[in-house]
Amino acid sequence: MKKCMFLLGVAVAALASCTNEEVVSVPESAAINFTSFVNNTTKAVTEVDGDDLSTGNYYVFGNFGTNQSSSTPADWAGQVFNNELSTVTYYWSVGNYYRFGAYANGVGGKLDGATFNAATQTLTFSSYTLDDTKDLIAALGTGDASADAPESPVSLDFDHMLSQVGFTFYTTDGEEYTVAITGLKVTGAIQTGATGTYNGTATWTGGTDADYSYEDIDDVYHVAAITNEDPQQFKLVIPQAVPGTDASDKIQVSFTATITGDGINTADGANSKEFTIDLTSPDTEGWKPGFRYNYTAMVNGAIIAGLEPIEFTASVTDDWQDANDTNLTVQ
Repeated sequence: MKKCMFLLGVAVAALASCTNEEVVSVPESAAINFTSFVNNTTKAVTEVDGDDLSTGNYYVFGNFGTNQSSSTPADWAGQVFNNELSTVTYYWSVGNYYRFGAYANGVGGKLDGATFNAATQTLTFSSYTLDDTKDLIAALGTGDASADAPESPVSLDFDHMLSQVGFTFYTTDGEEYTVAITGLKVTGAIQTGATGTYNGTATWTGGTDADYSYEDIDDVYHVAAITNEDPQQFKLVIPQAVPGTDASDKIQVSFTATITGDGINTADGANSKEFTIDLTSPDTEGWKPGFRYNYTAMVNGAIIAGLEPIEFTASVTDDWQDANDTNLTVQ
């Protein structure tokens, strides 16, 4: 999973990548079997990983025909898997070529709106509504049984269909003060009813906006005592333009920051402030499938409550003055 970092209001960016999960093999037999792994998985959200795939917790479509290069639907009318778990048993029909589409929506999560066009080798997920506990991944595969039944499993190399967006908050205030974040949410972003397609690349269209709500943060990271710079939380999101399809179609993050500690006036919420900030993306493509975006923000008492820190200026009043020399008699 590629990772992008942004400082809210300040231009900061970093990009990193992770390695693939291990390849998971399944026993060979006369049946159609699969070997599968997920590209660039991440541990930041509930995900489908190599262990899940090794138990066959993904769904498969399969079609076959005699013309390997055909893009005519009628030439791929043979059907094996039809939105069924990969553990269902089908056998190779010698003399045919095969095309497969596979997906996992969380662990064992079947999508009734999923379809596969073998002629164009395209998976489609219609009216998809995002569930933050379900990591949607997709893959394509082929099989050549034109002369003999293949001895090796069909290779399925899964890609992520979704993006991730996370927020990390820091404060320059000392640990004697607590800075909390509540009501953290993203508005104006597509979450329900979108259509996703996968033909080796994930693409999303349509859909309806809804709030992406995050958990409250009891105390943000203190810059002077940072021991863990990992983002405090991520959400799975549908890939989309940021801002939306035009400049006026904003995607925003809003939250309330509250500071408490000695000397802080808490009367009538004087120690809290609500913020609404327009989100940006690293390029014109917005949030892209398989990328993880971390927006970071600095919040402190001066920003939240207009507090003025106690400061000191120091100097030495007088320079050293030389006194008269005094003789020392040594006997």
